Amino acid sequence: MACYDSVSQYEQFSFGLSENAPLPNTLQSVAAVIGIDTQFSDSILVRLETTPGVYSEAFRPGSNVFNMPFEIGGTYIYNPDLQFVVGVSIDVERKYPVIPGGGIRWKFQPHWVLNAVLPTPRLEFEWNKNLTLYAGATLKETNFRMSDDFGREHGIPKLDHAVLTYSEVRAGGGIDWKVTSWFSVNAEAGYQPYRNFDFYRANIRFHEDGSAPYGMIALTARSGRCRGESSQDSDAIREAKFFRSAARAFYCAPCPTGTRPKSEVVARLGQRELTRIACRARAECSRNPISVYNNRRL
Repeated sequence: MACYDSVSQYEQFSFGLSENAPLPNTLQSVAAVIGIDTQFSDSILVRLETTPGVYSEAFRPGSNVFNMPFEIGGTYIYNPDLQFVVGVSIDVERKYPVIPGGGIRWKFQPHWVLNAVLPTPRLEFEWNKNLTLYAGATLKETNFRMSDDFGREHGIPKLDHAVLTYSEVRAGGGIDWKVTSWFSVNAEAGYQPYRNFDFYRANIRFHEDGSAPYGMIALTARSGRCRGESSQDSDAIREAKFFRSAARAFYCAPCPTGTRPKSEVVARLGQRELTRIACRARAECSRNPISVYNNRRL
């Protein structure tokens, strides 16, 4: 079973630097986030995600160069509350093209989740099925291409059309609000204790140790489908998030005799179809809902 999803993404970093600073004042990117999820067994899930787009210095001439970094991640589902994640991030423009990552996702209380998966480890509180509060950190590293005359304008000619690796560490808290099945809002605030600008091919690096507050609001519109499912089925059985937030996979049994499923999609698909699908499937019953993992009653 394979599922795919896609998101359009715009990101901007503004630093408020002086005109004489040998660094770009703005870094921007426009990219698509395209992911494919597949199931190798009842316990092993794999995700491939790529972000093709333009990563540049304020979209100035010569800086609009296409790049396509990607990530490969795998999840081993030990049980419904504990999953192990491992993966790699690959970017041929980066100083170190391959960077490993991973961690665990552990739901140790009904509403509490330790989502310790790099590059965004955090502690989550699930307020309800649509709203999650969290506190944690973000380790970020992105490459940007400078314009053709960036170096000459800043008195360092060898930085013309150079590749800049921008790295930062954030620590803070925020909320994830799932407004609809396809649209979500993320708001976050905190401190940024580390920031680094590395023109590694020119052997020039700038490092900042001082911390500064930050704030972020992200709006996400997601589309996707599992192979073989209709658009009506997507909302009920599609969800696969692996490398960044750890995957969760659930299989559902039919409701006990005498109860009525609230989800017409689940009732129509039936148990045999649901247990074959490595996307989210929930059979919500009027009373005594039953979940099954690997066809075993919990």
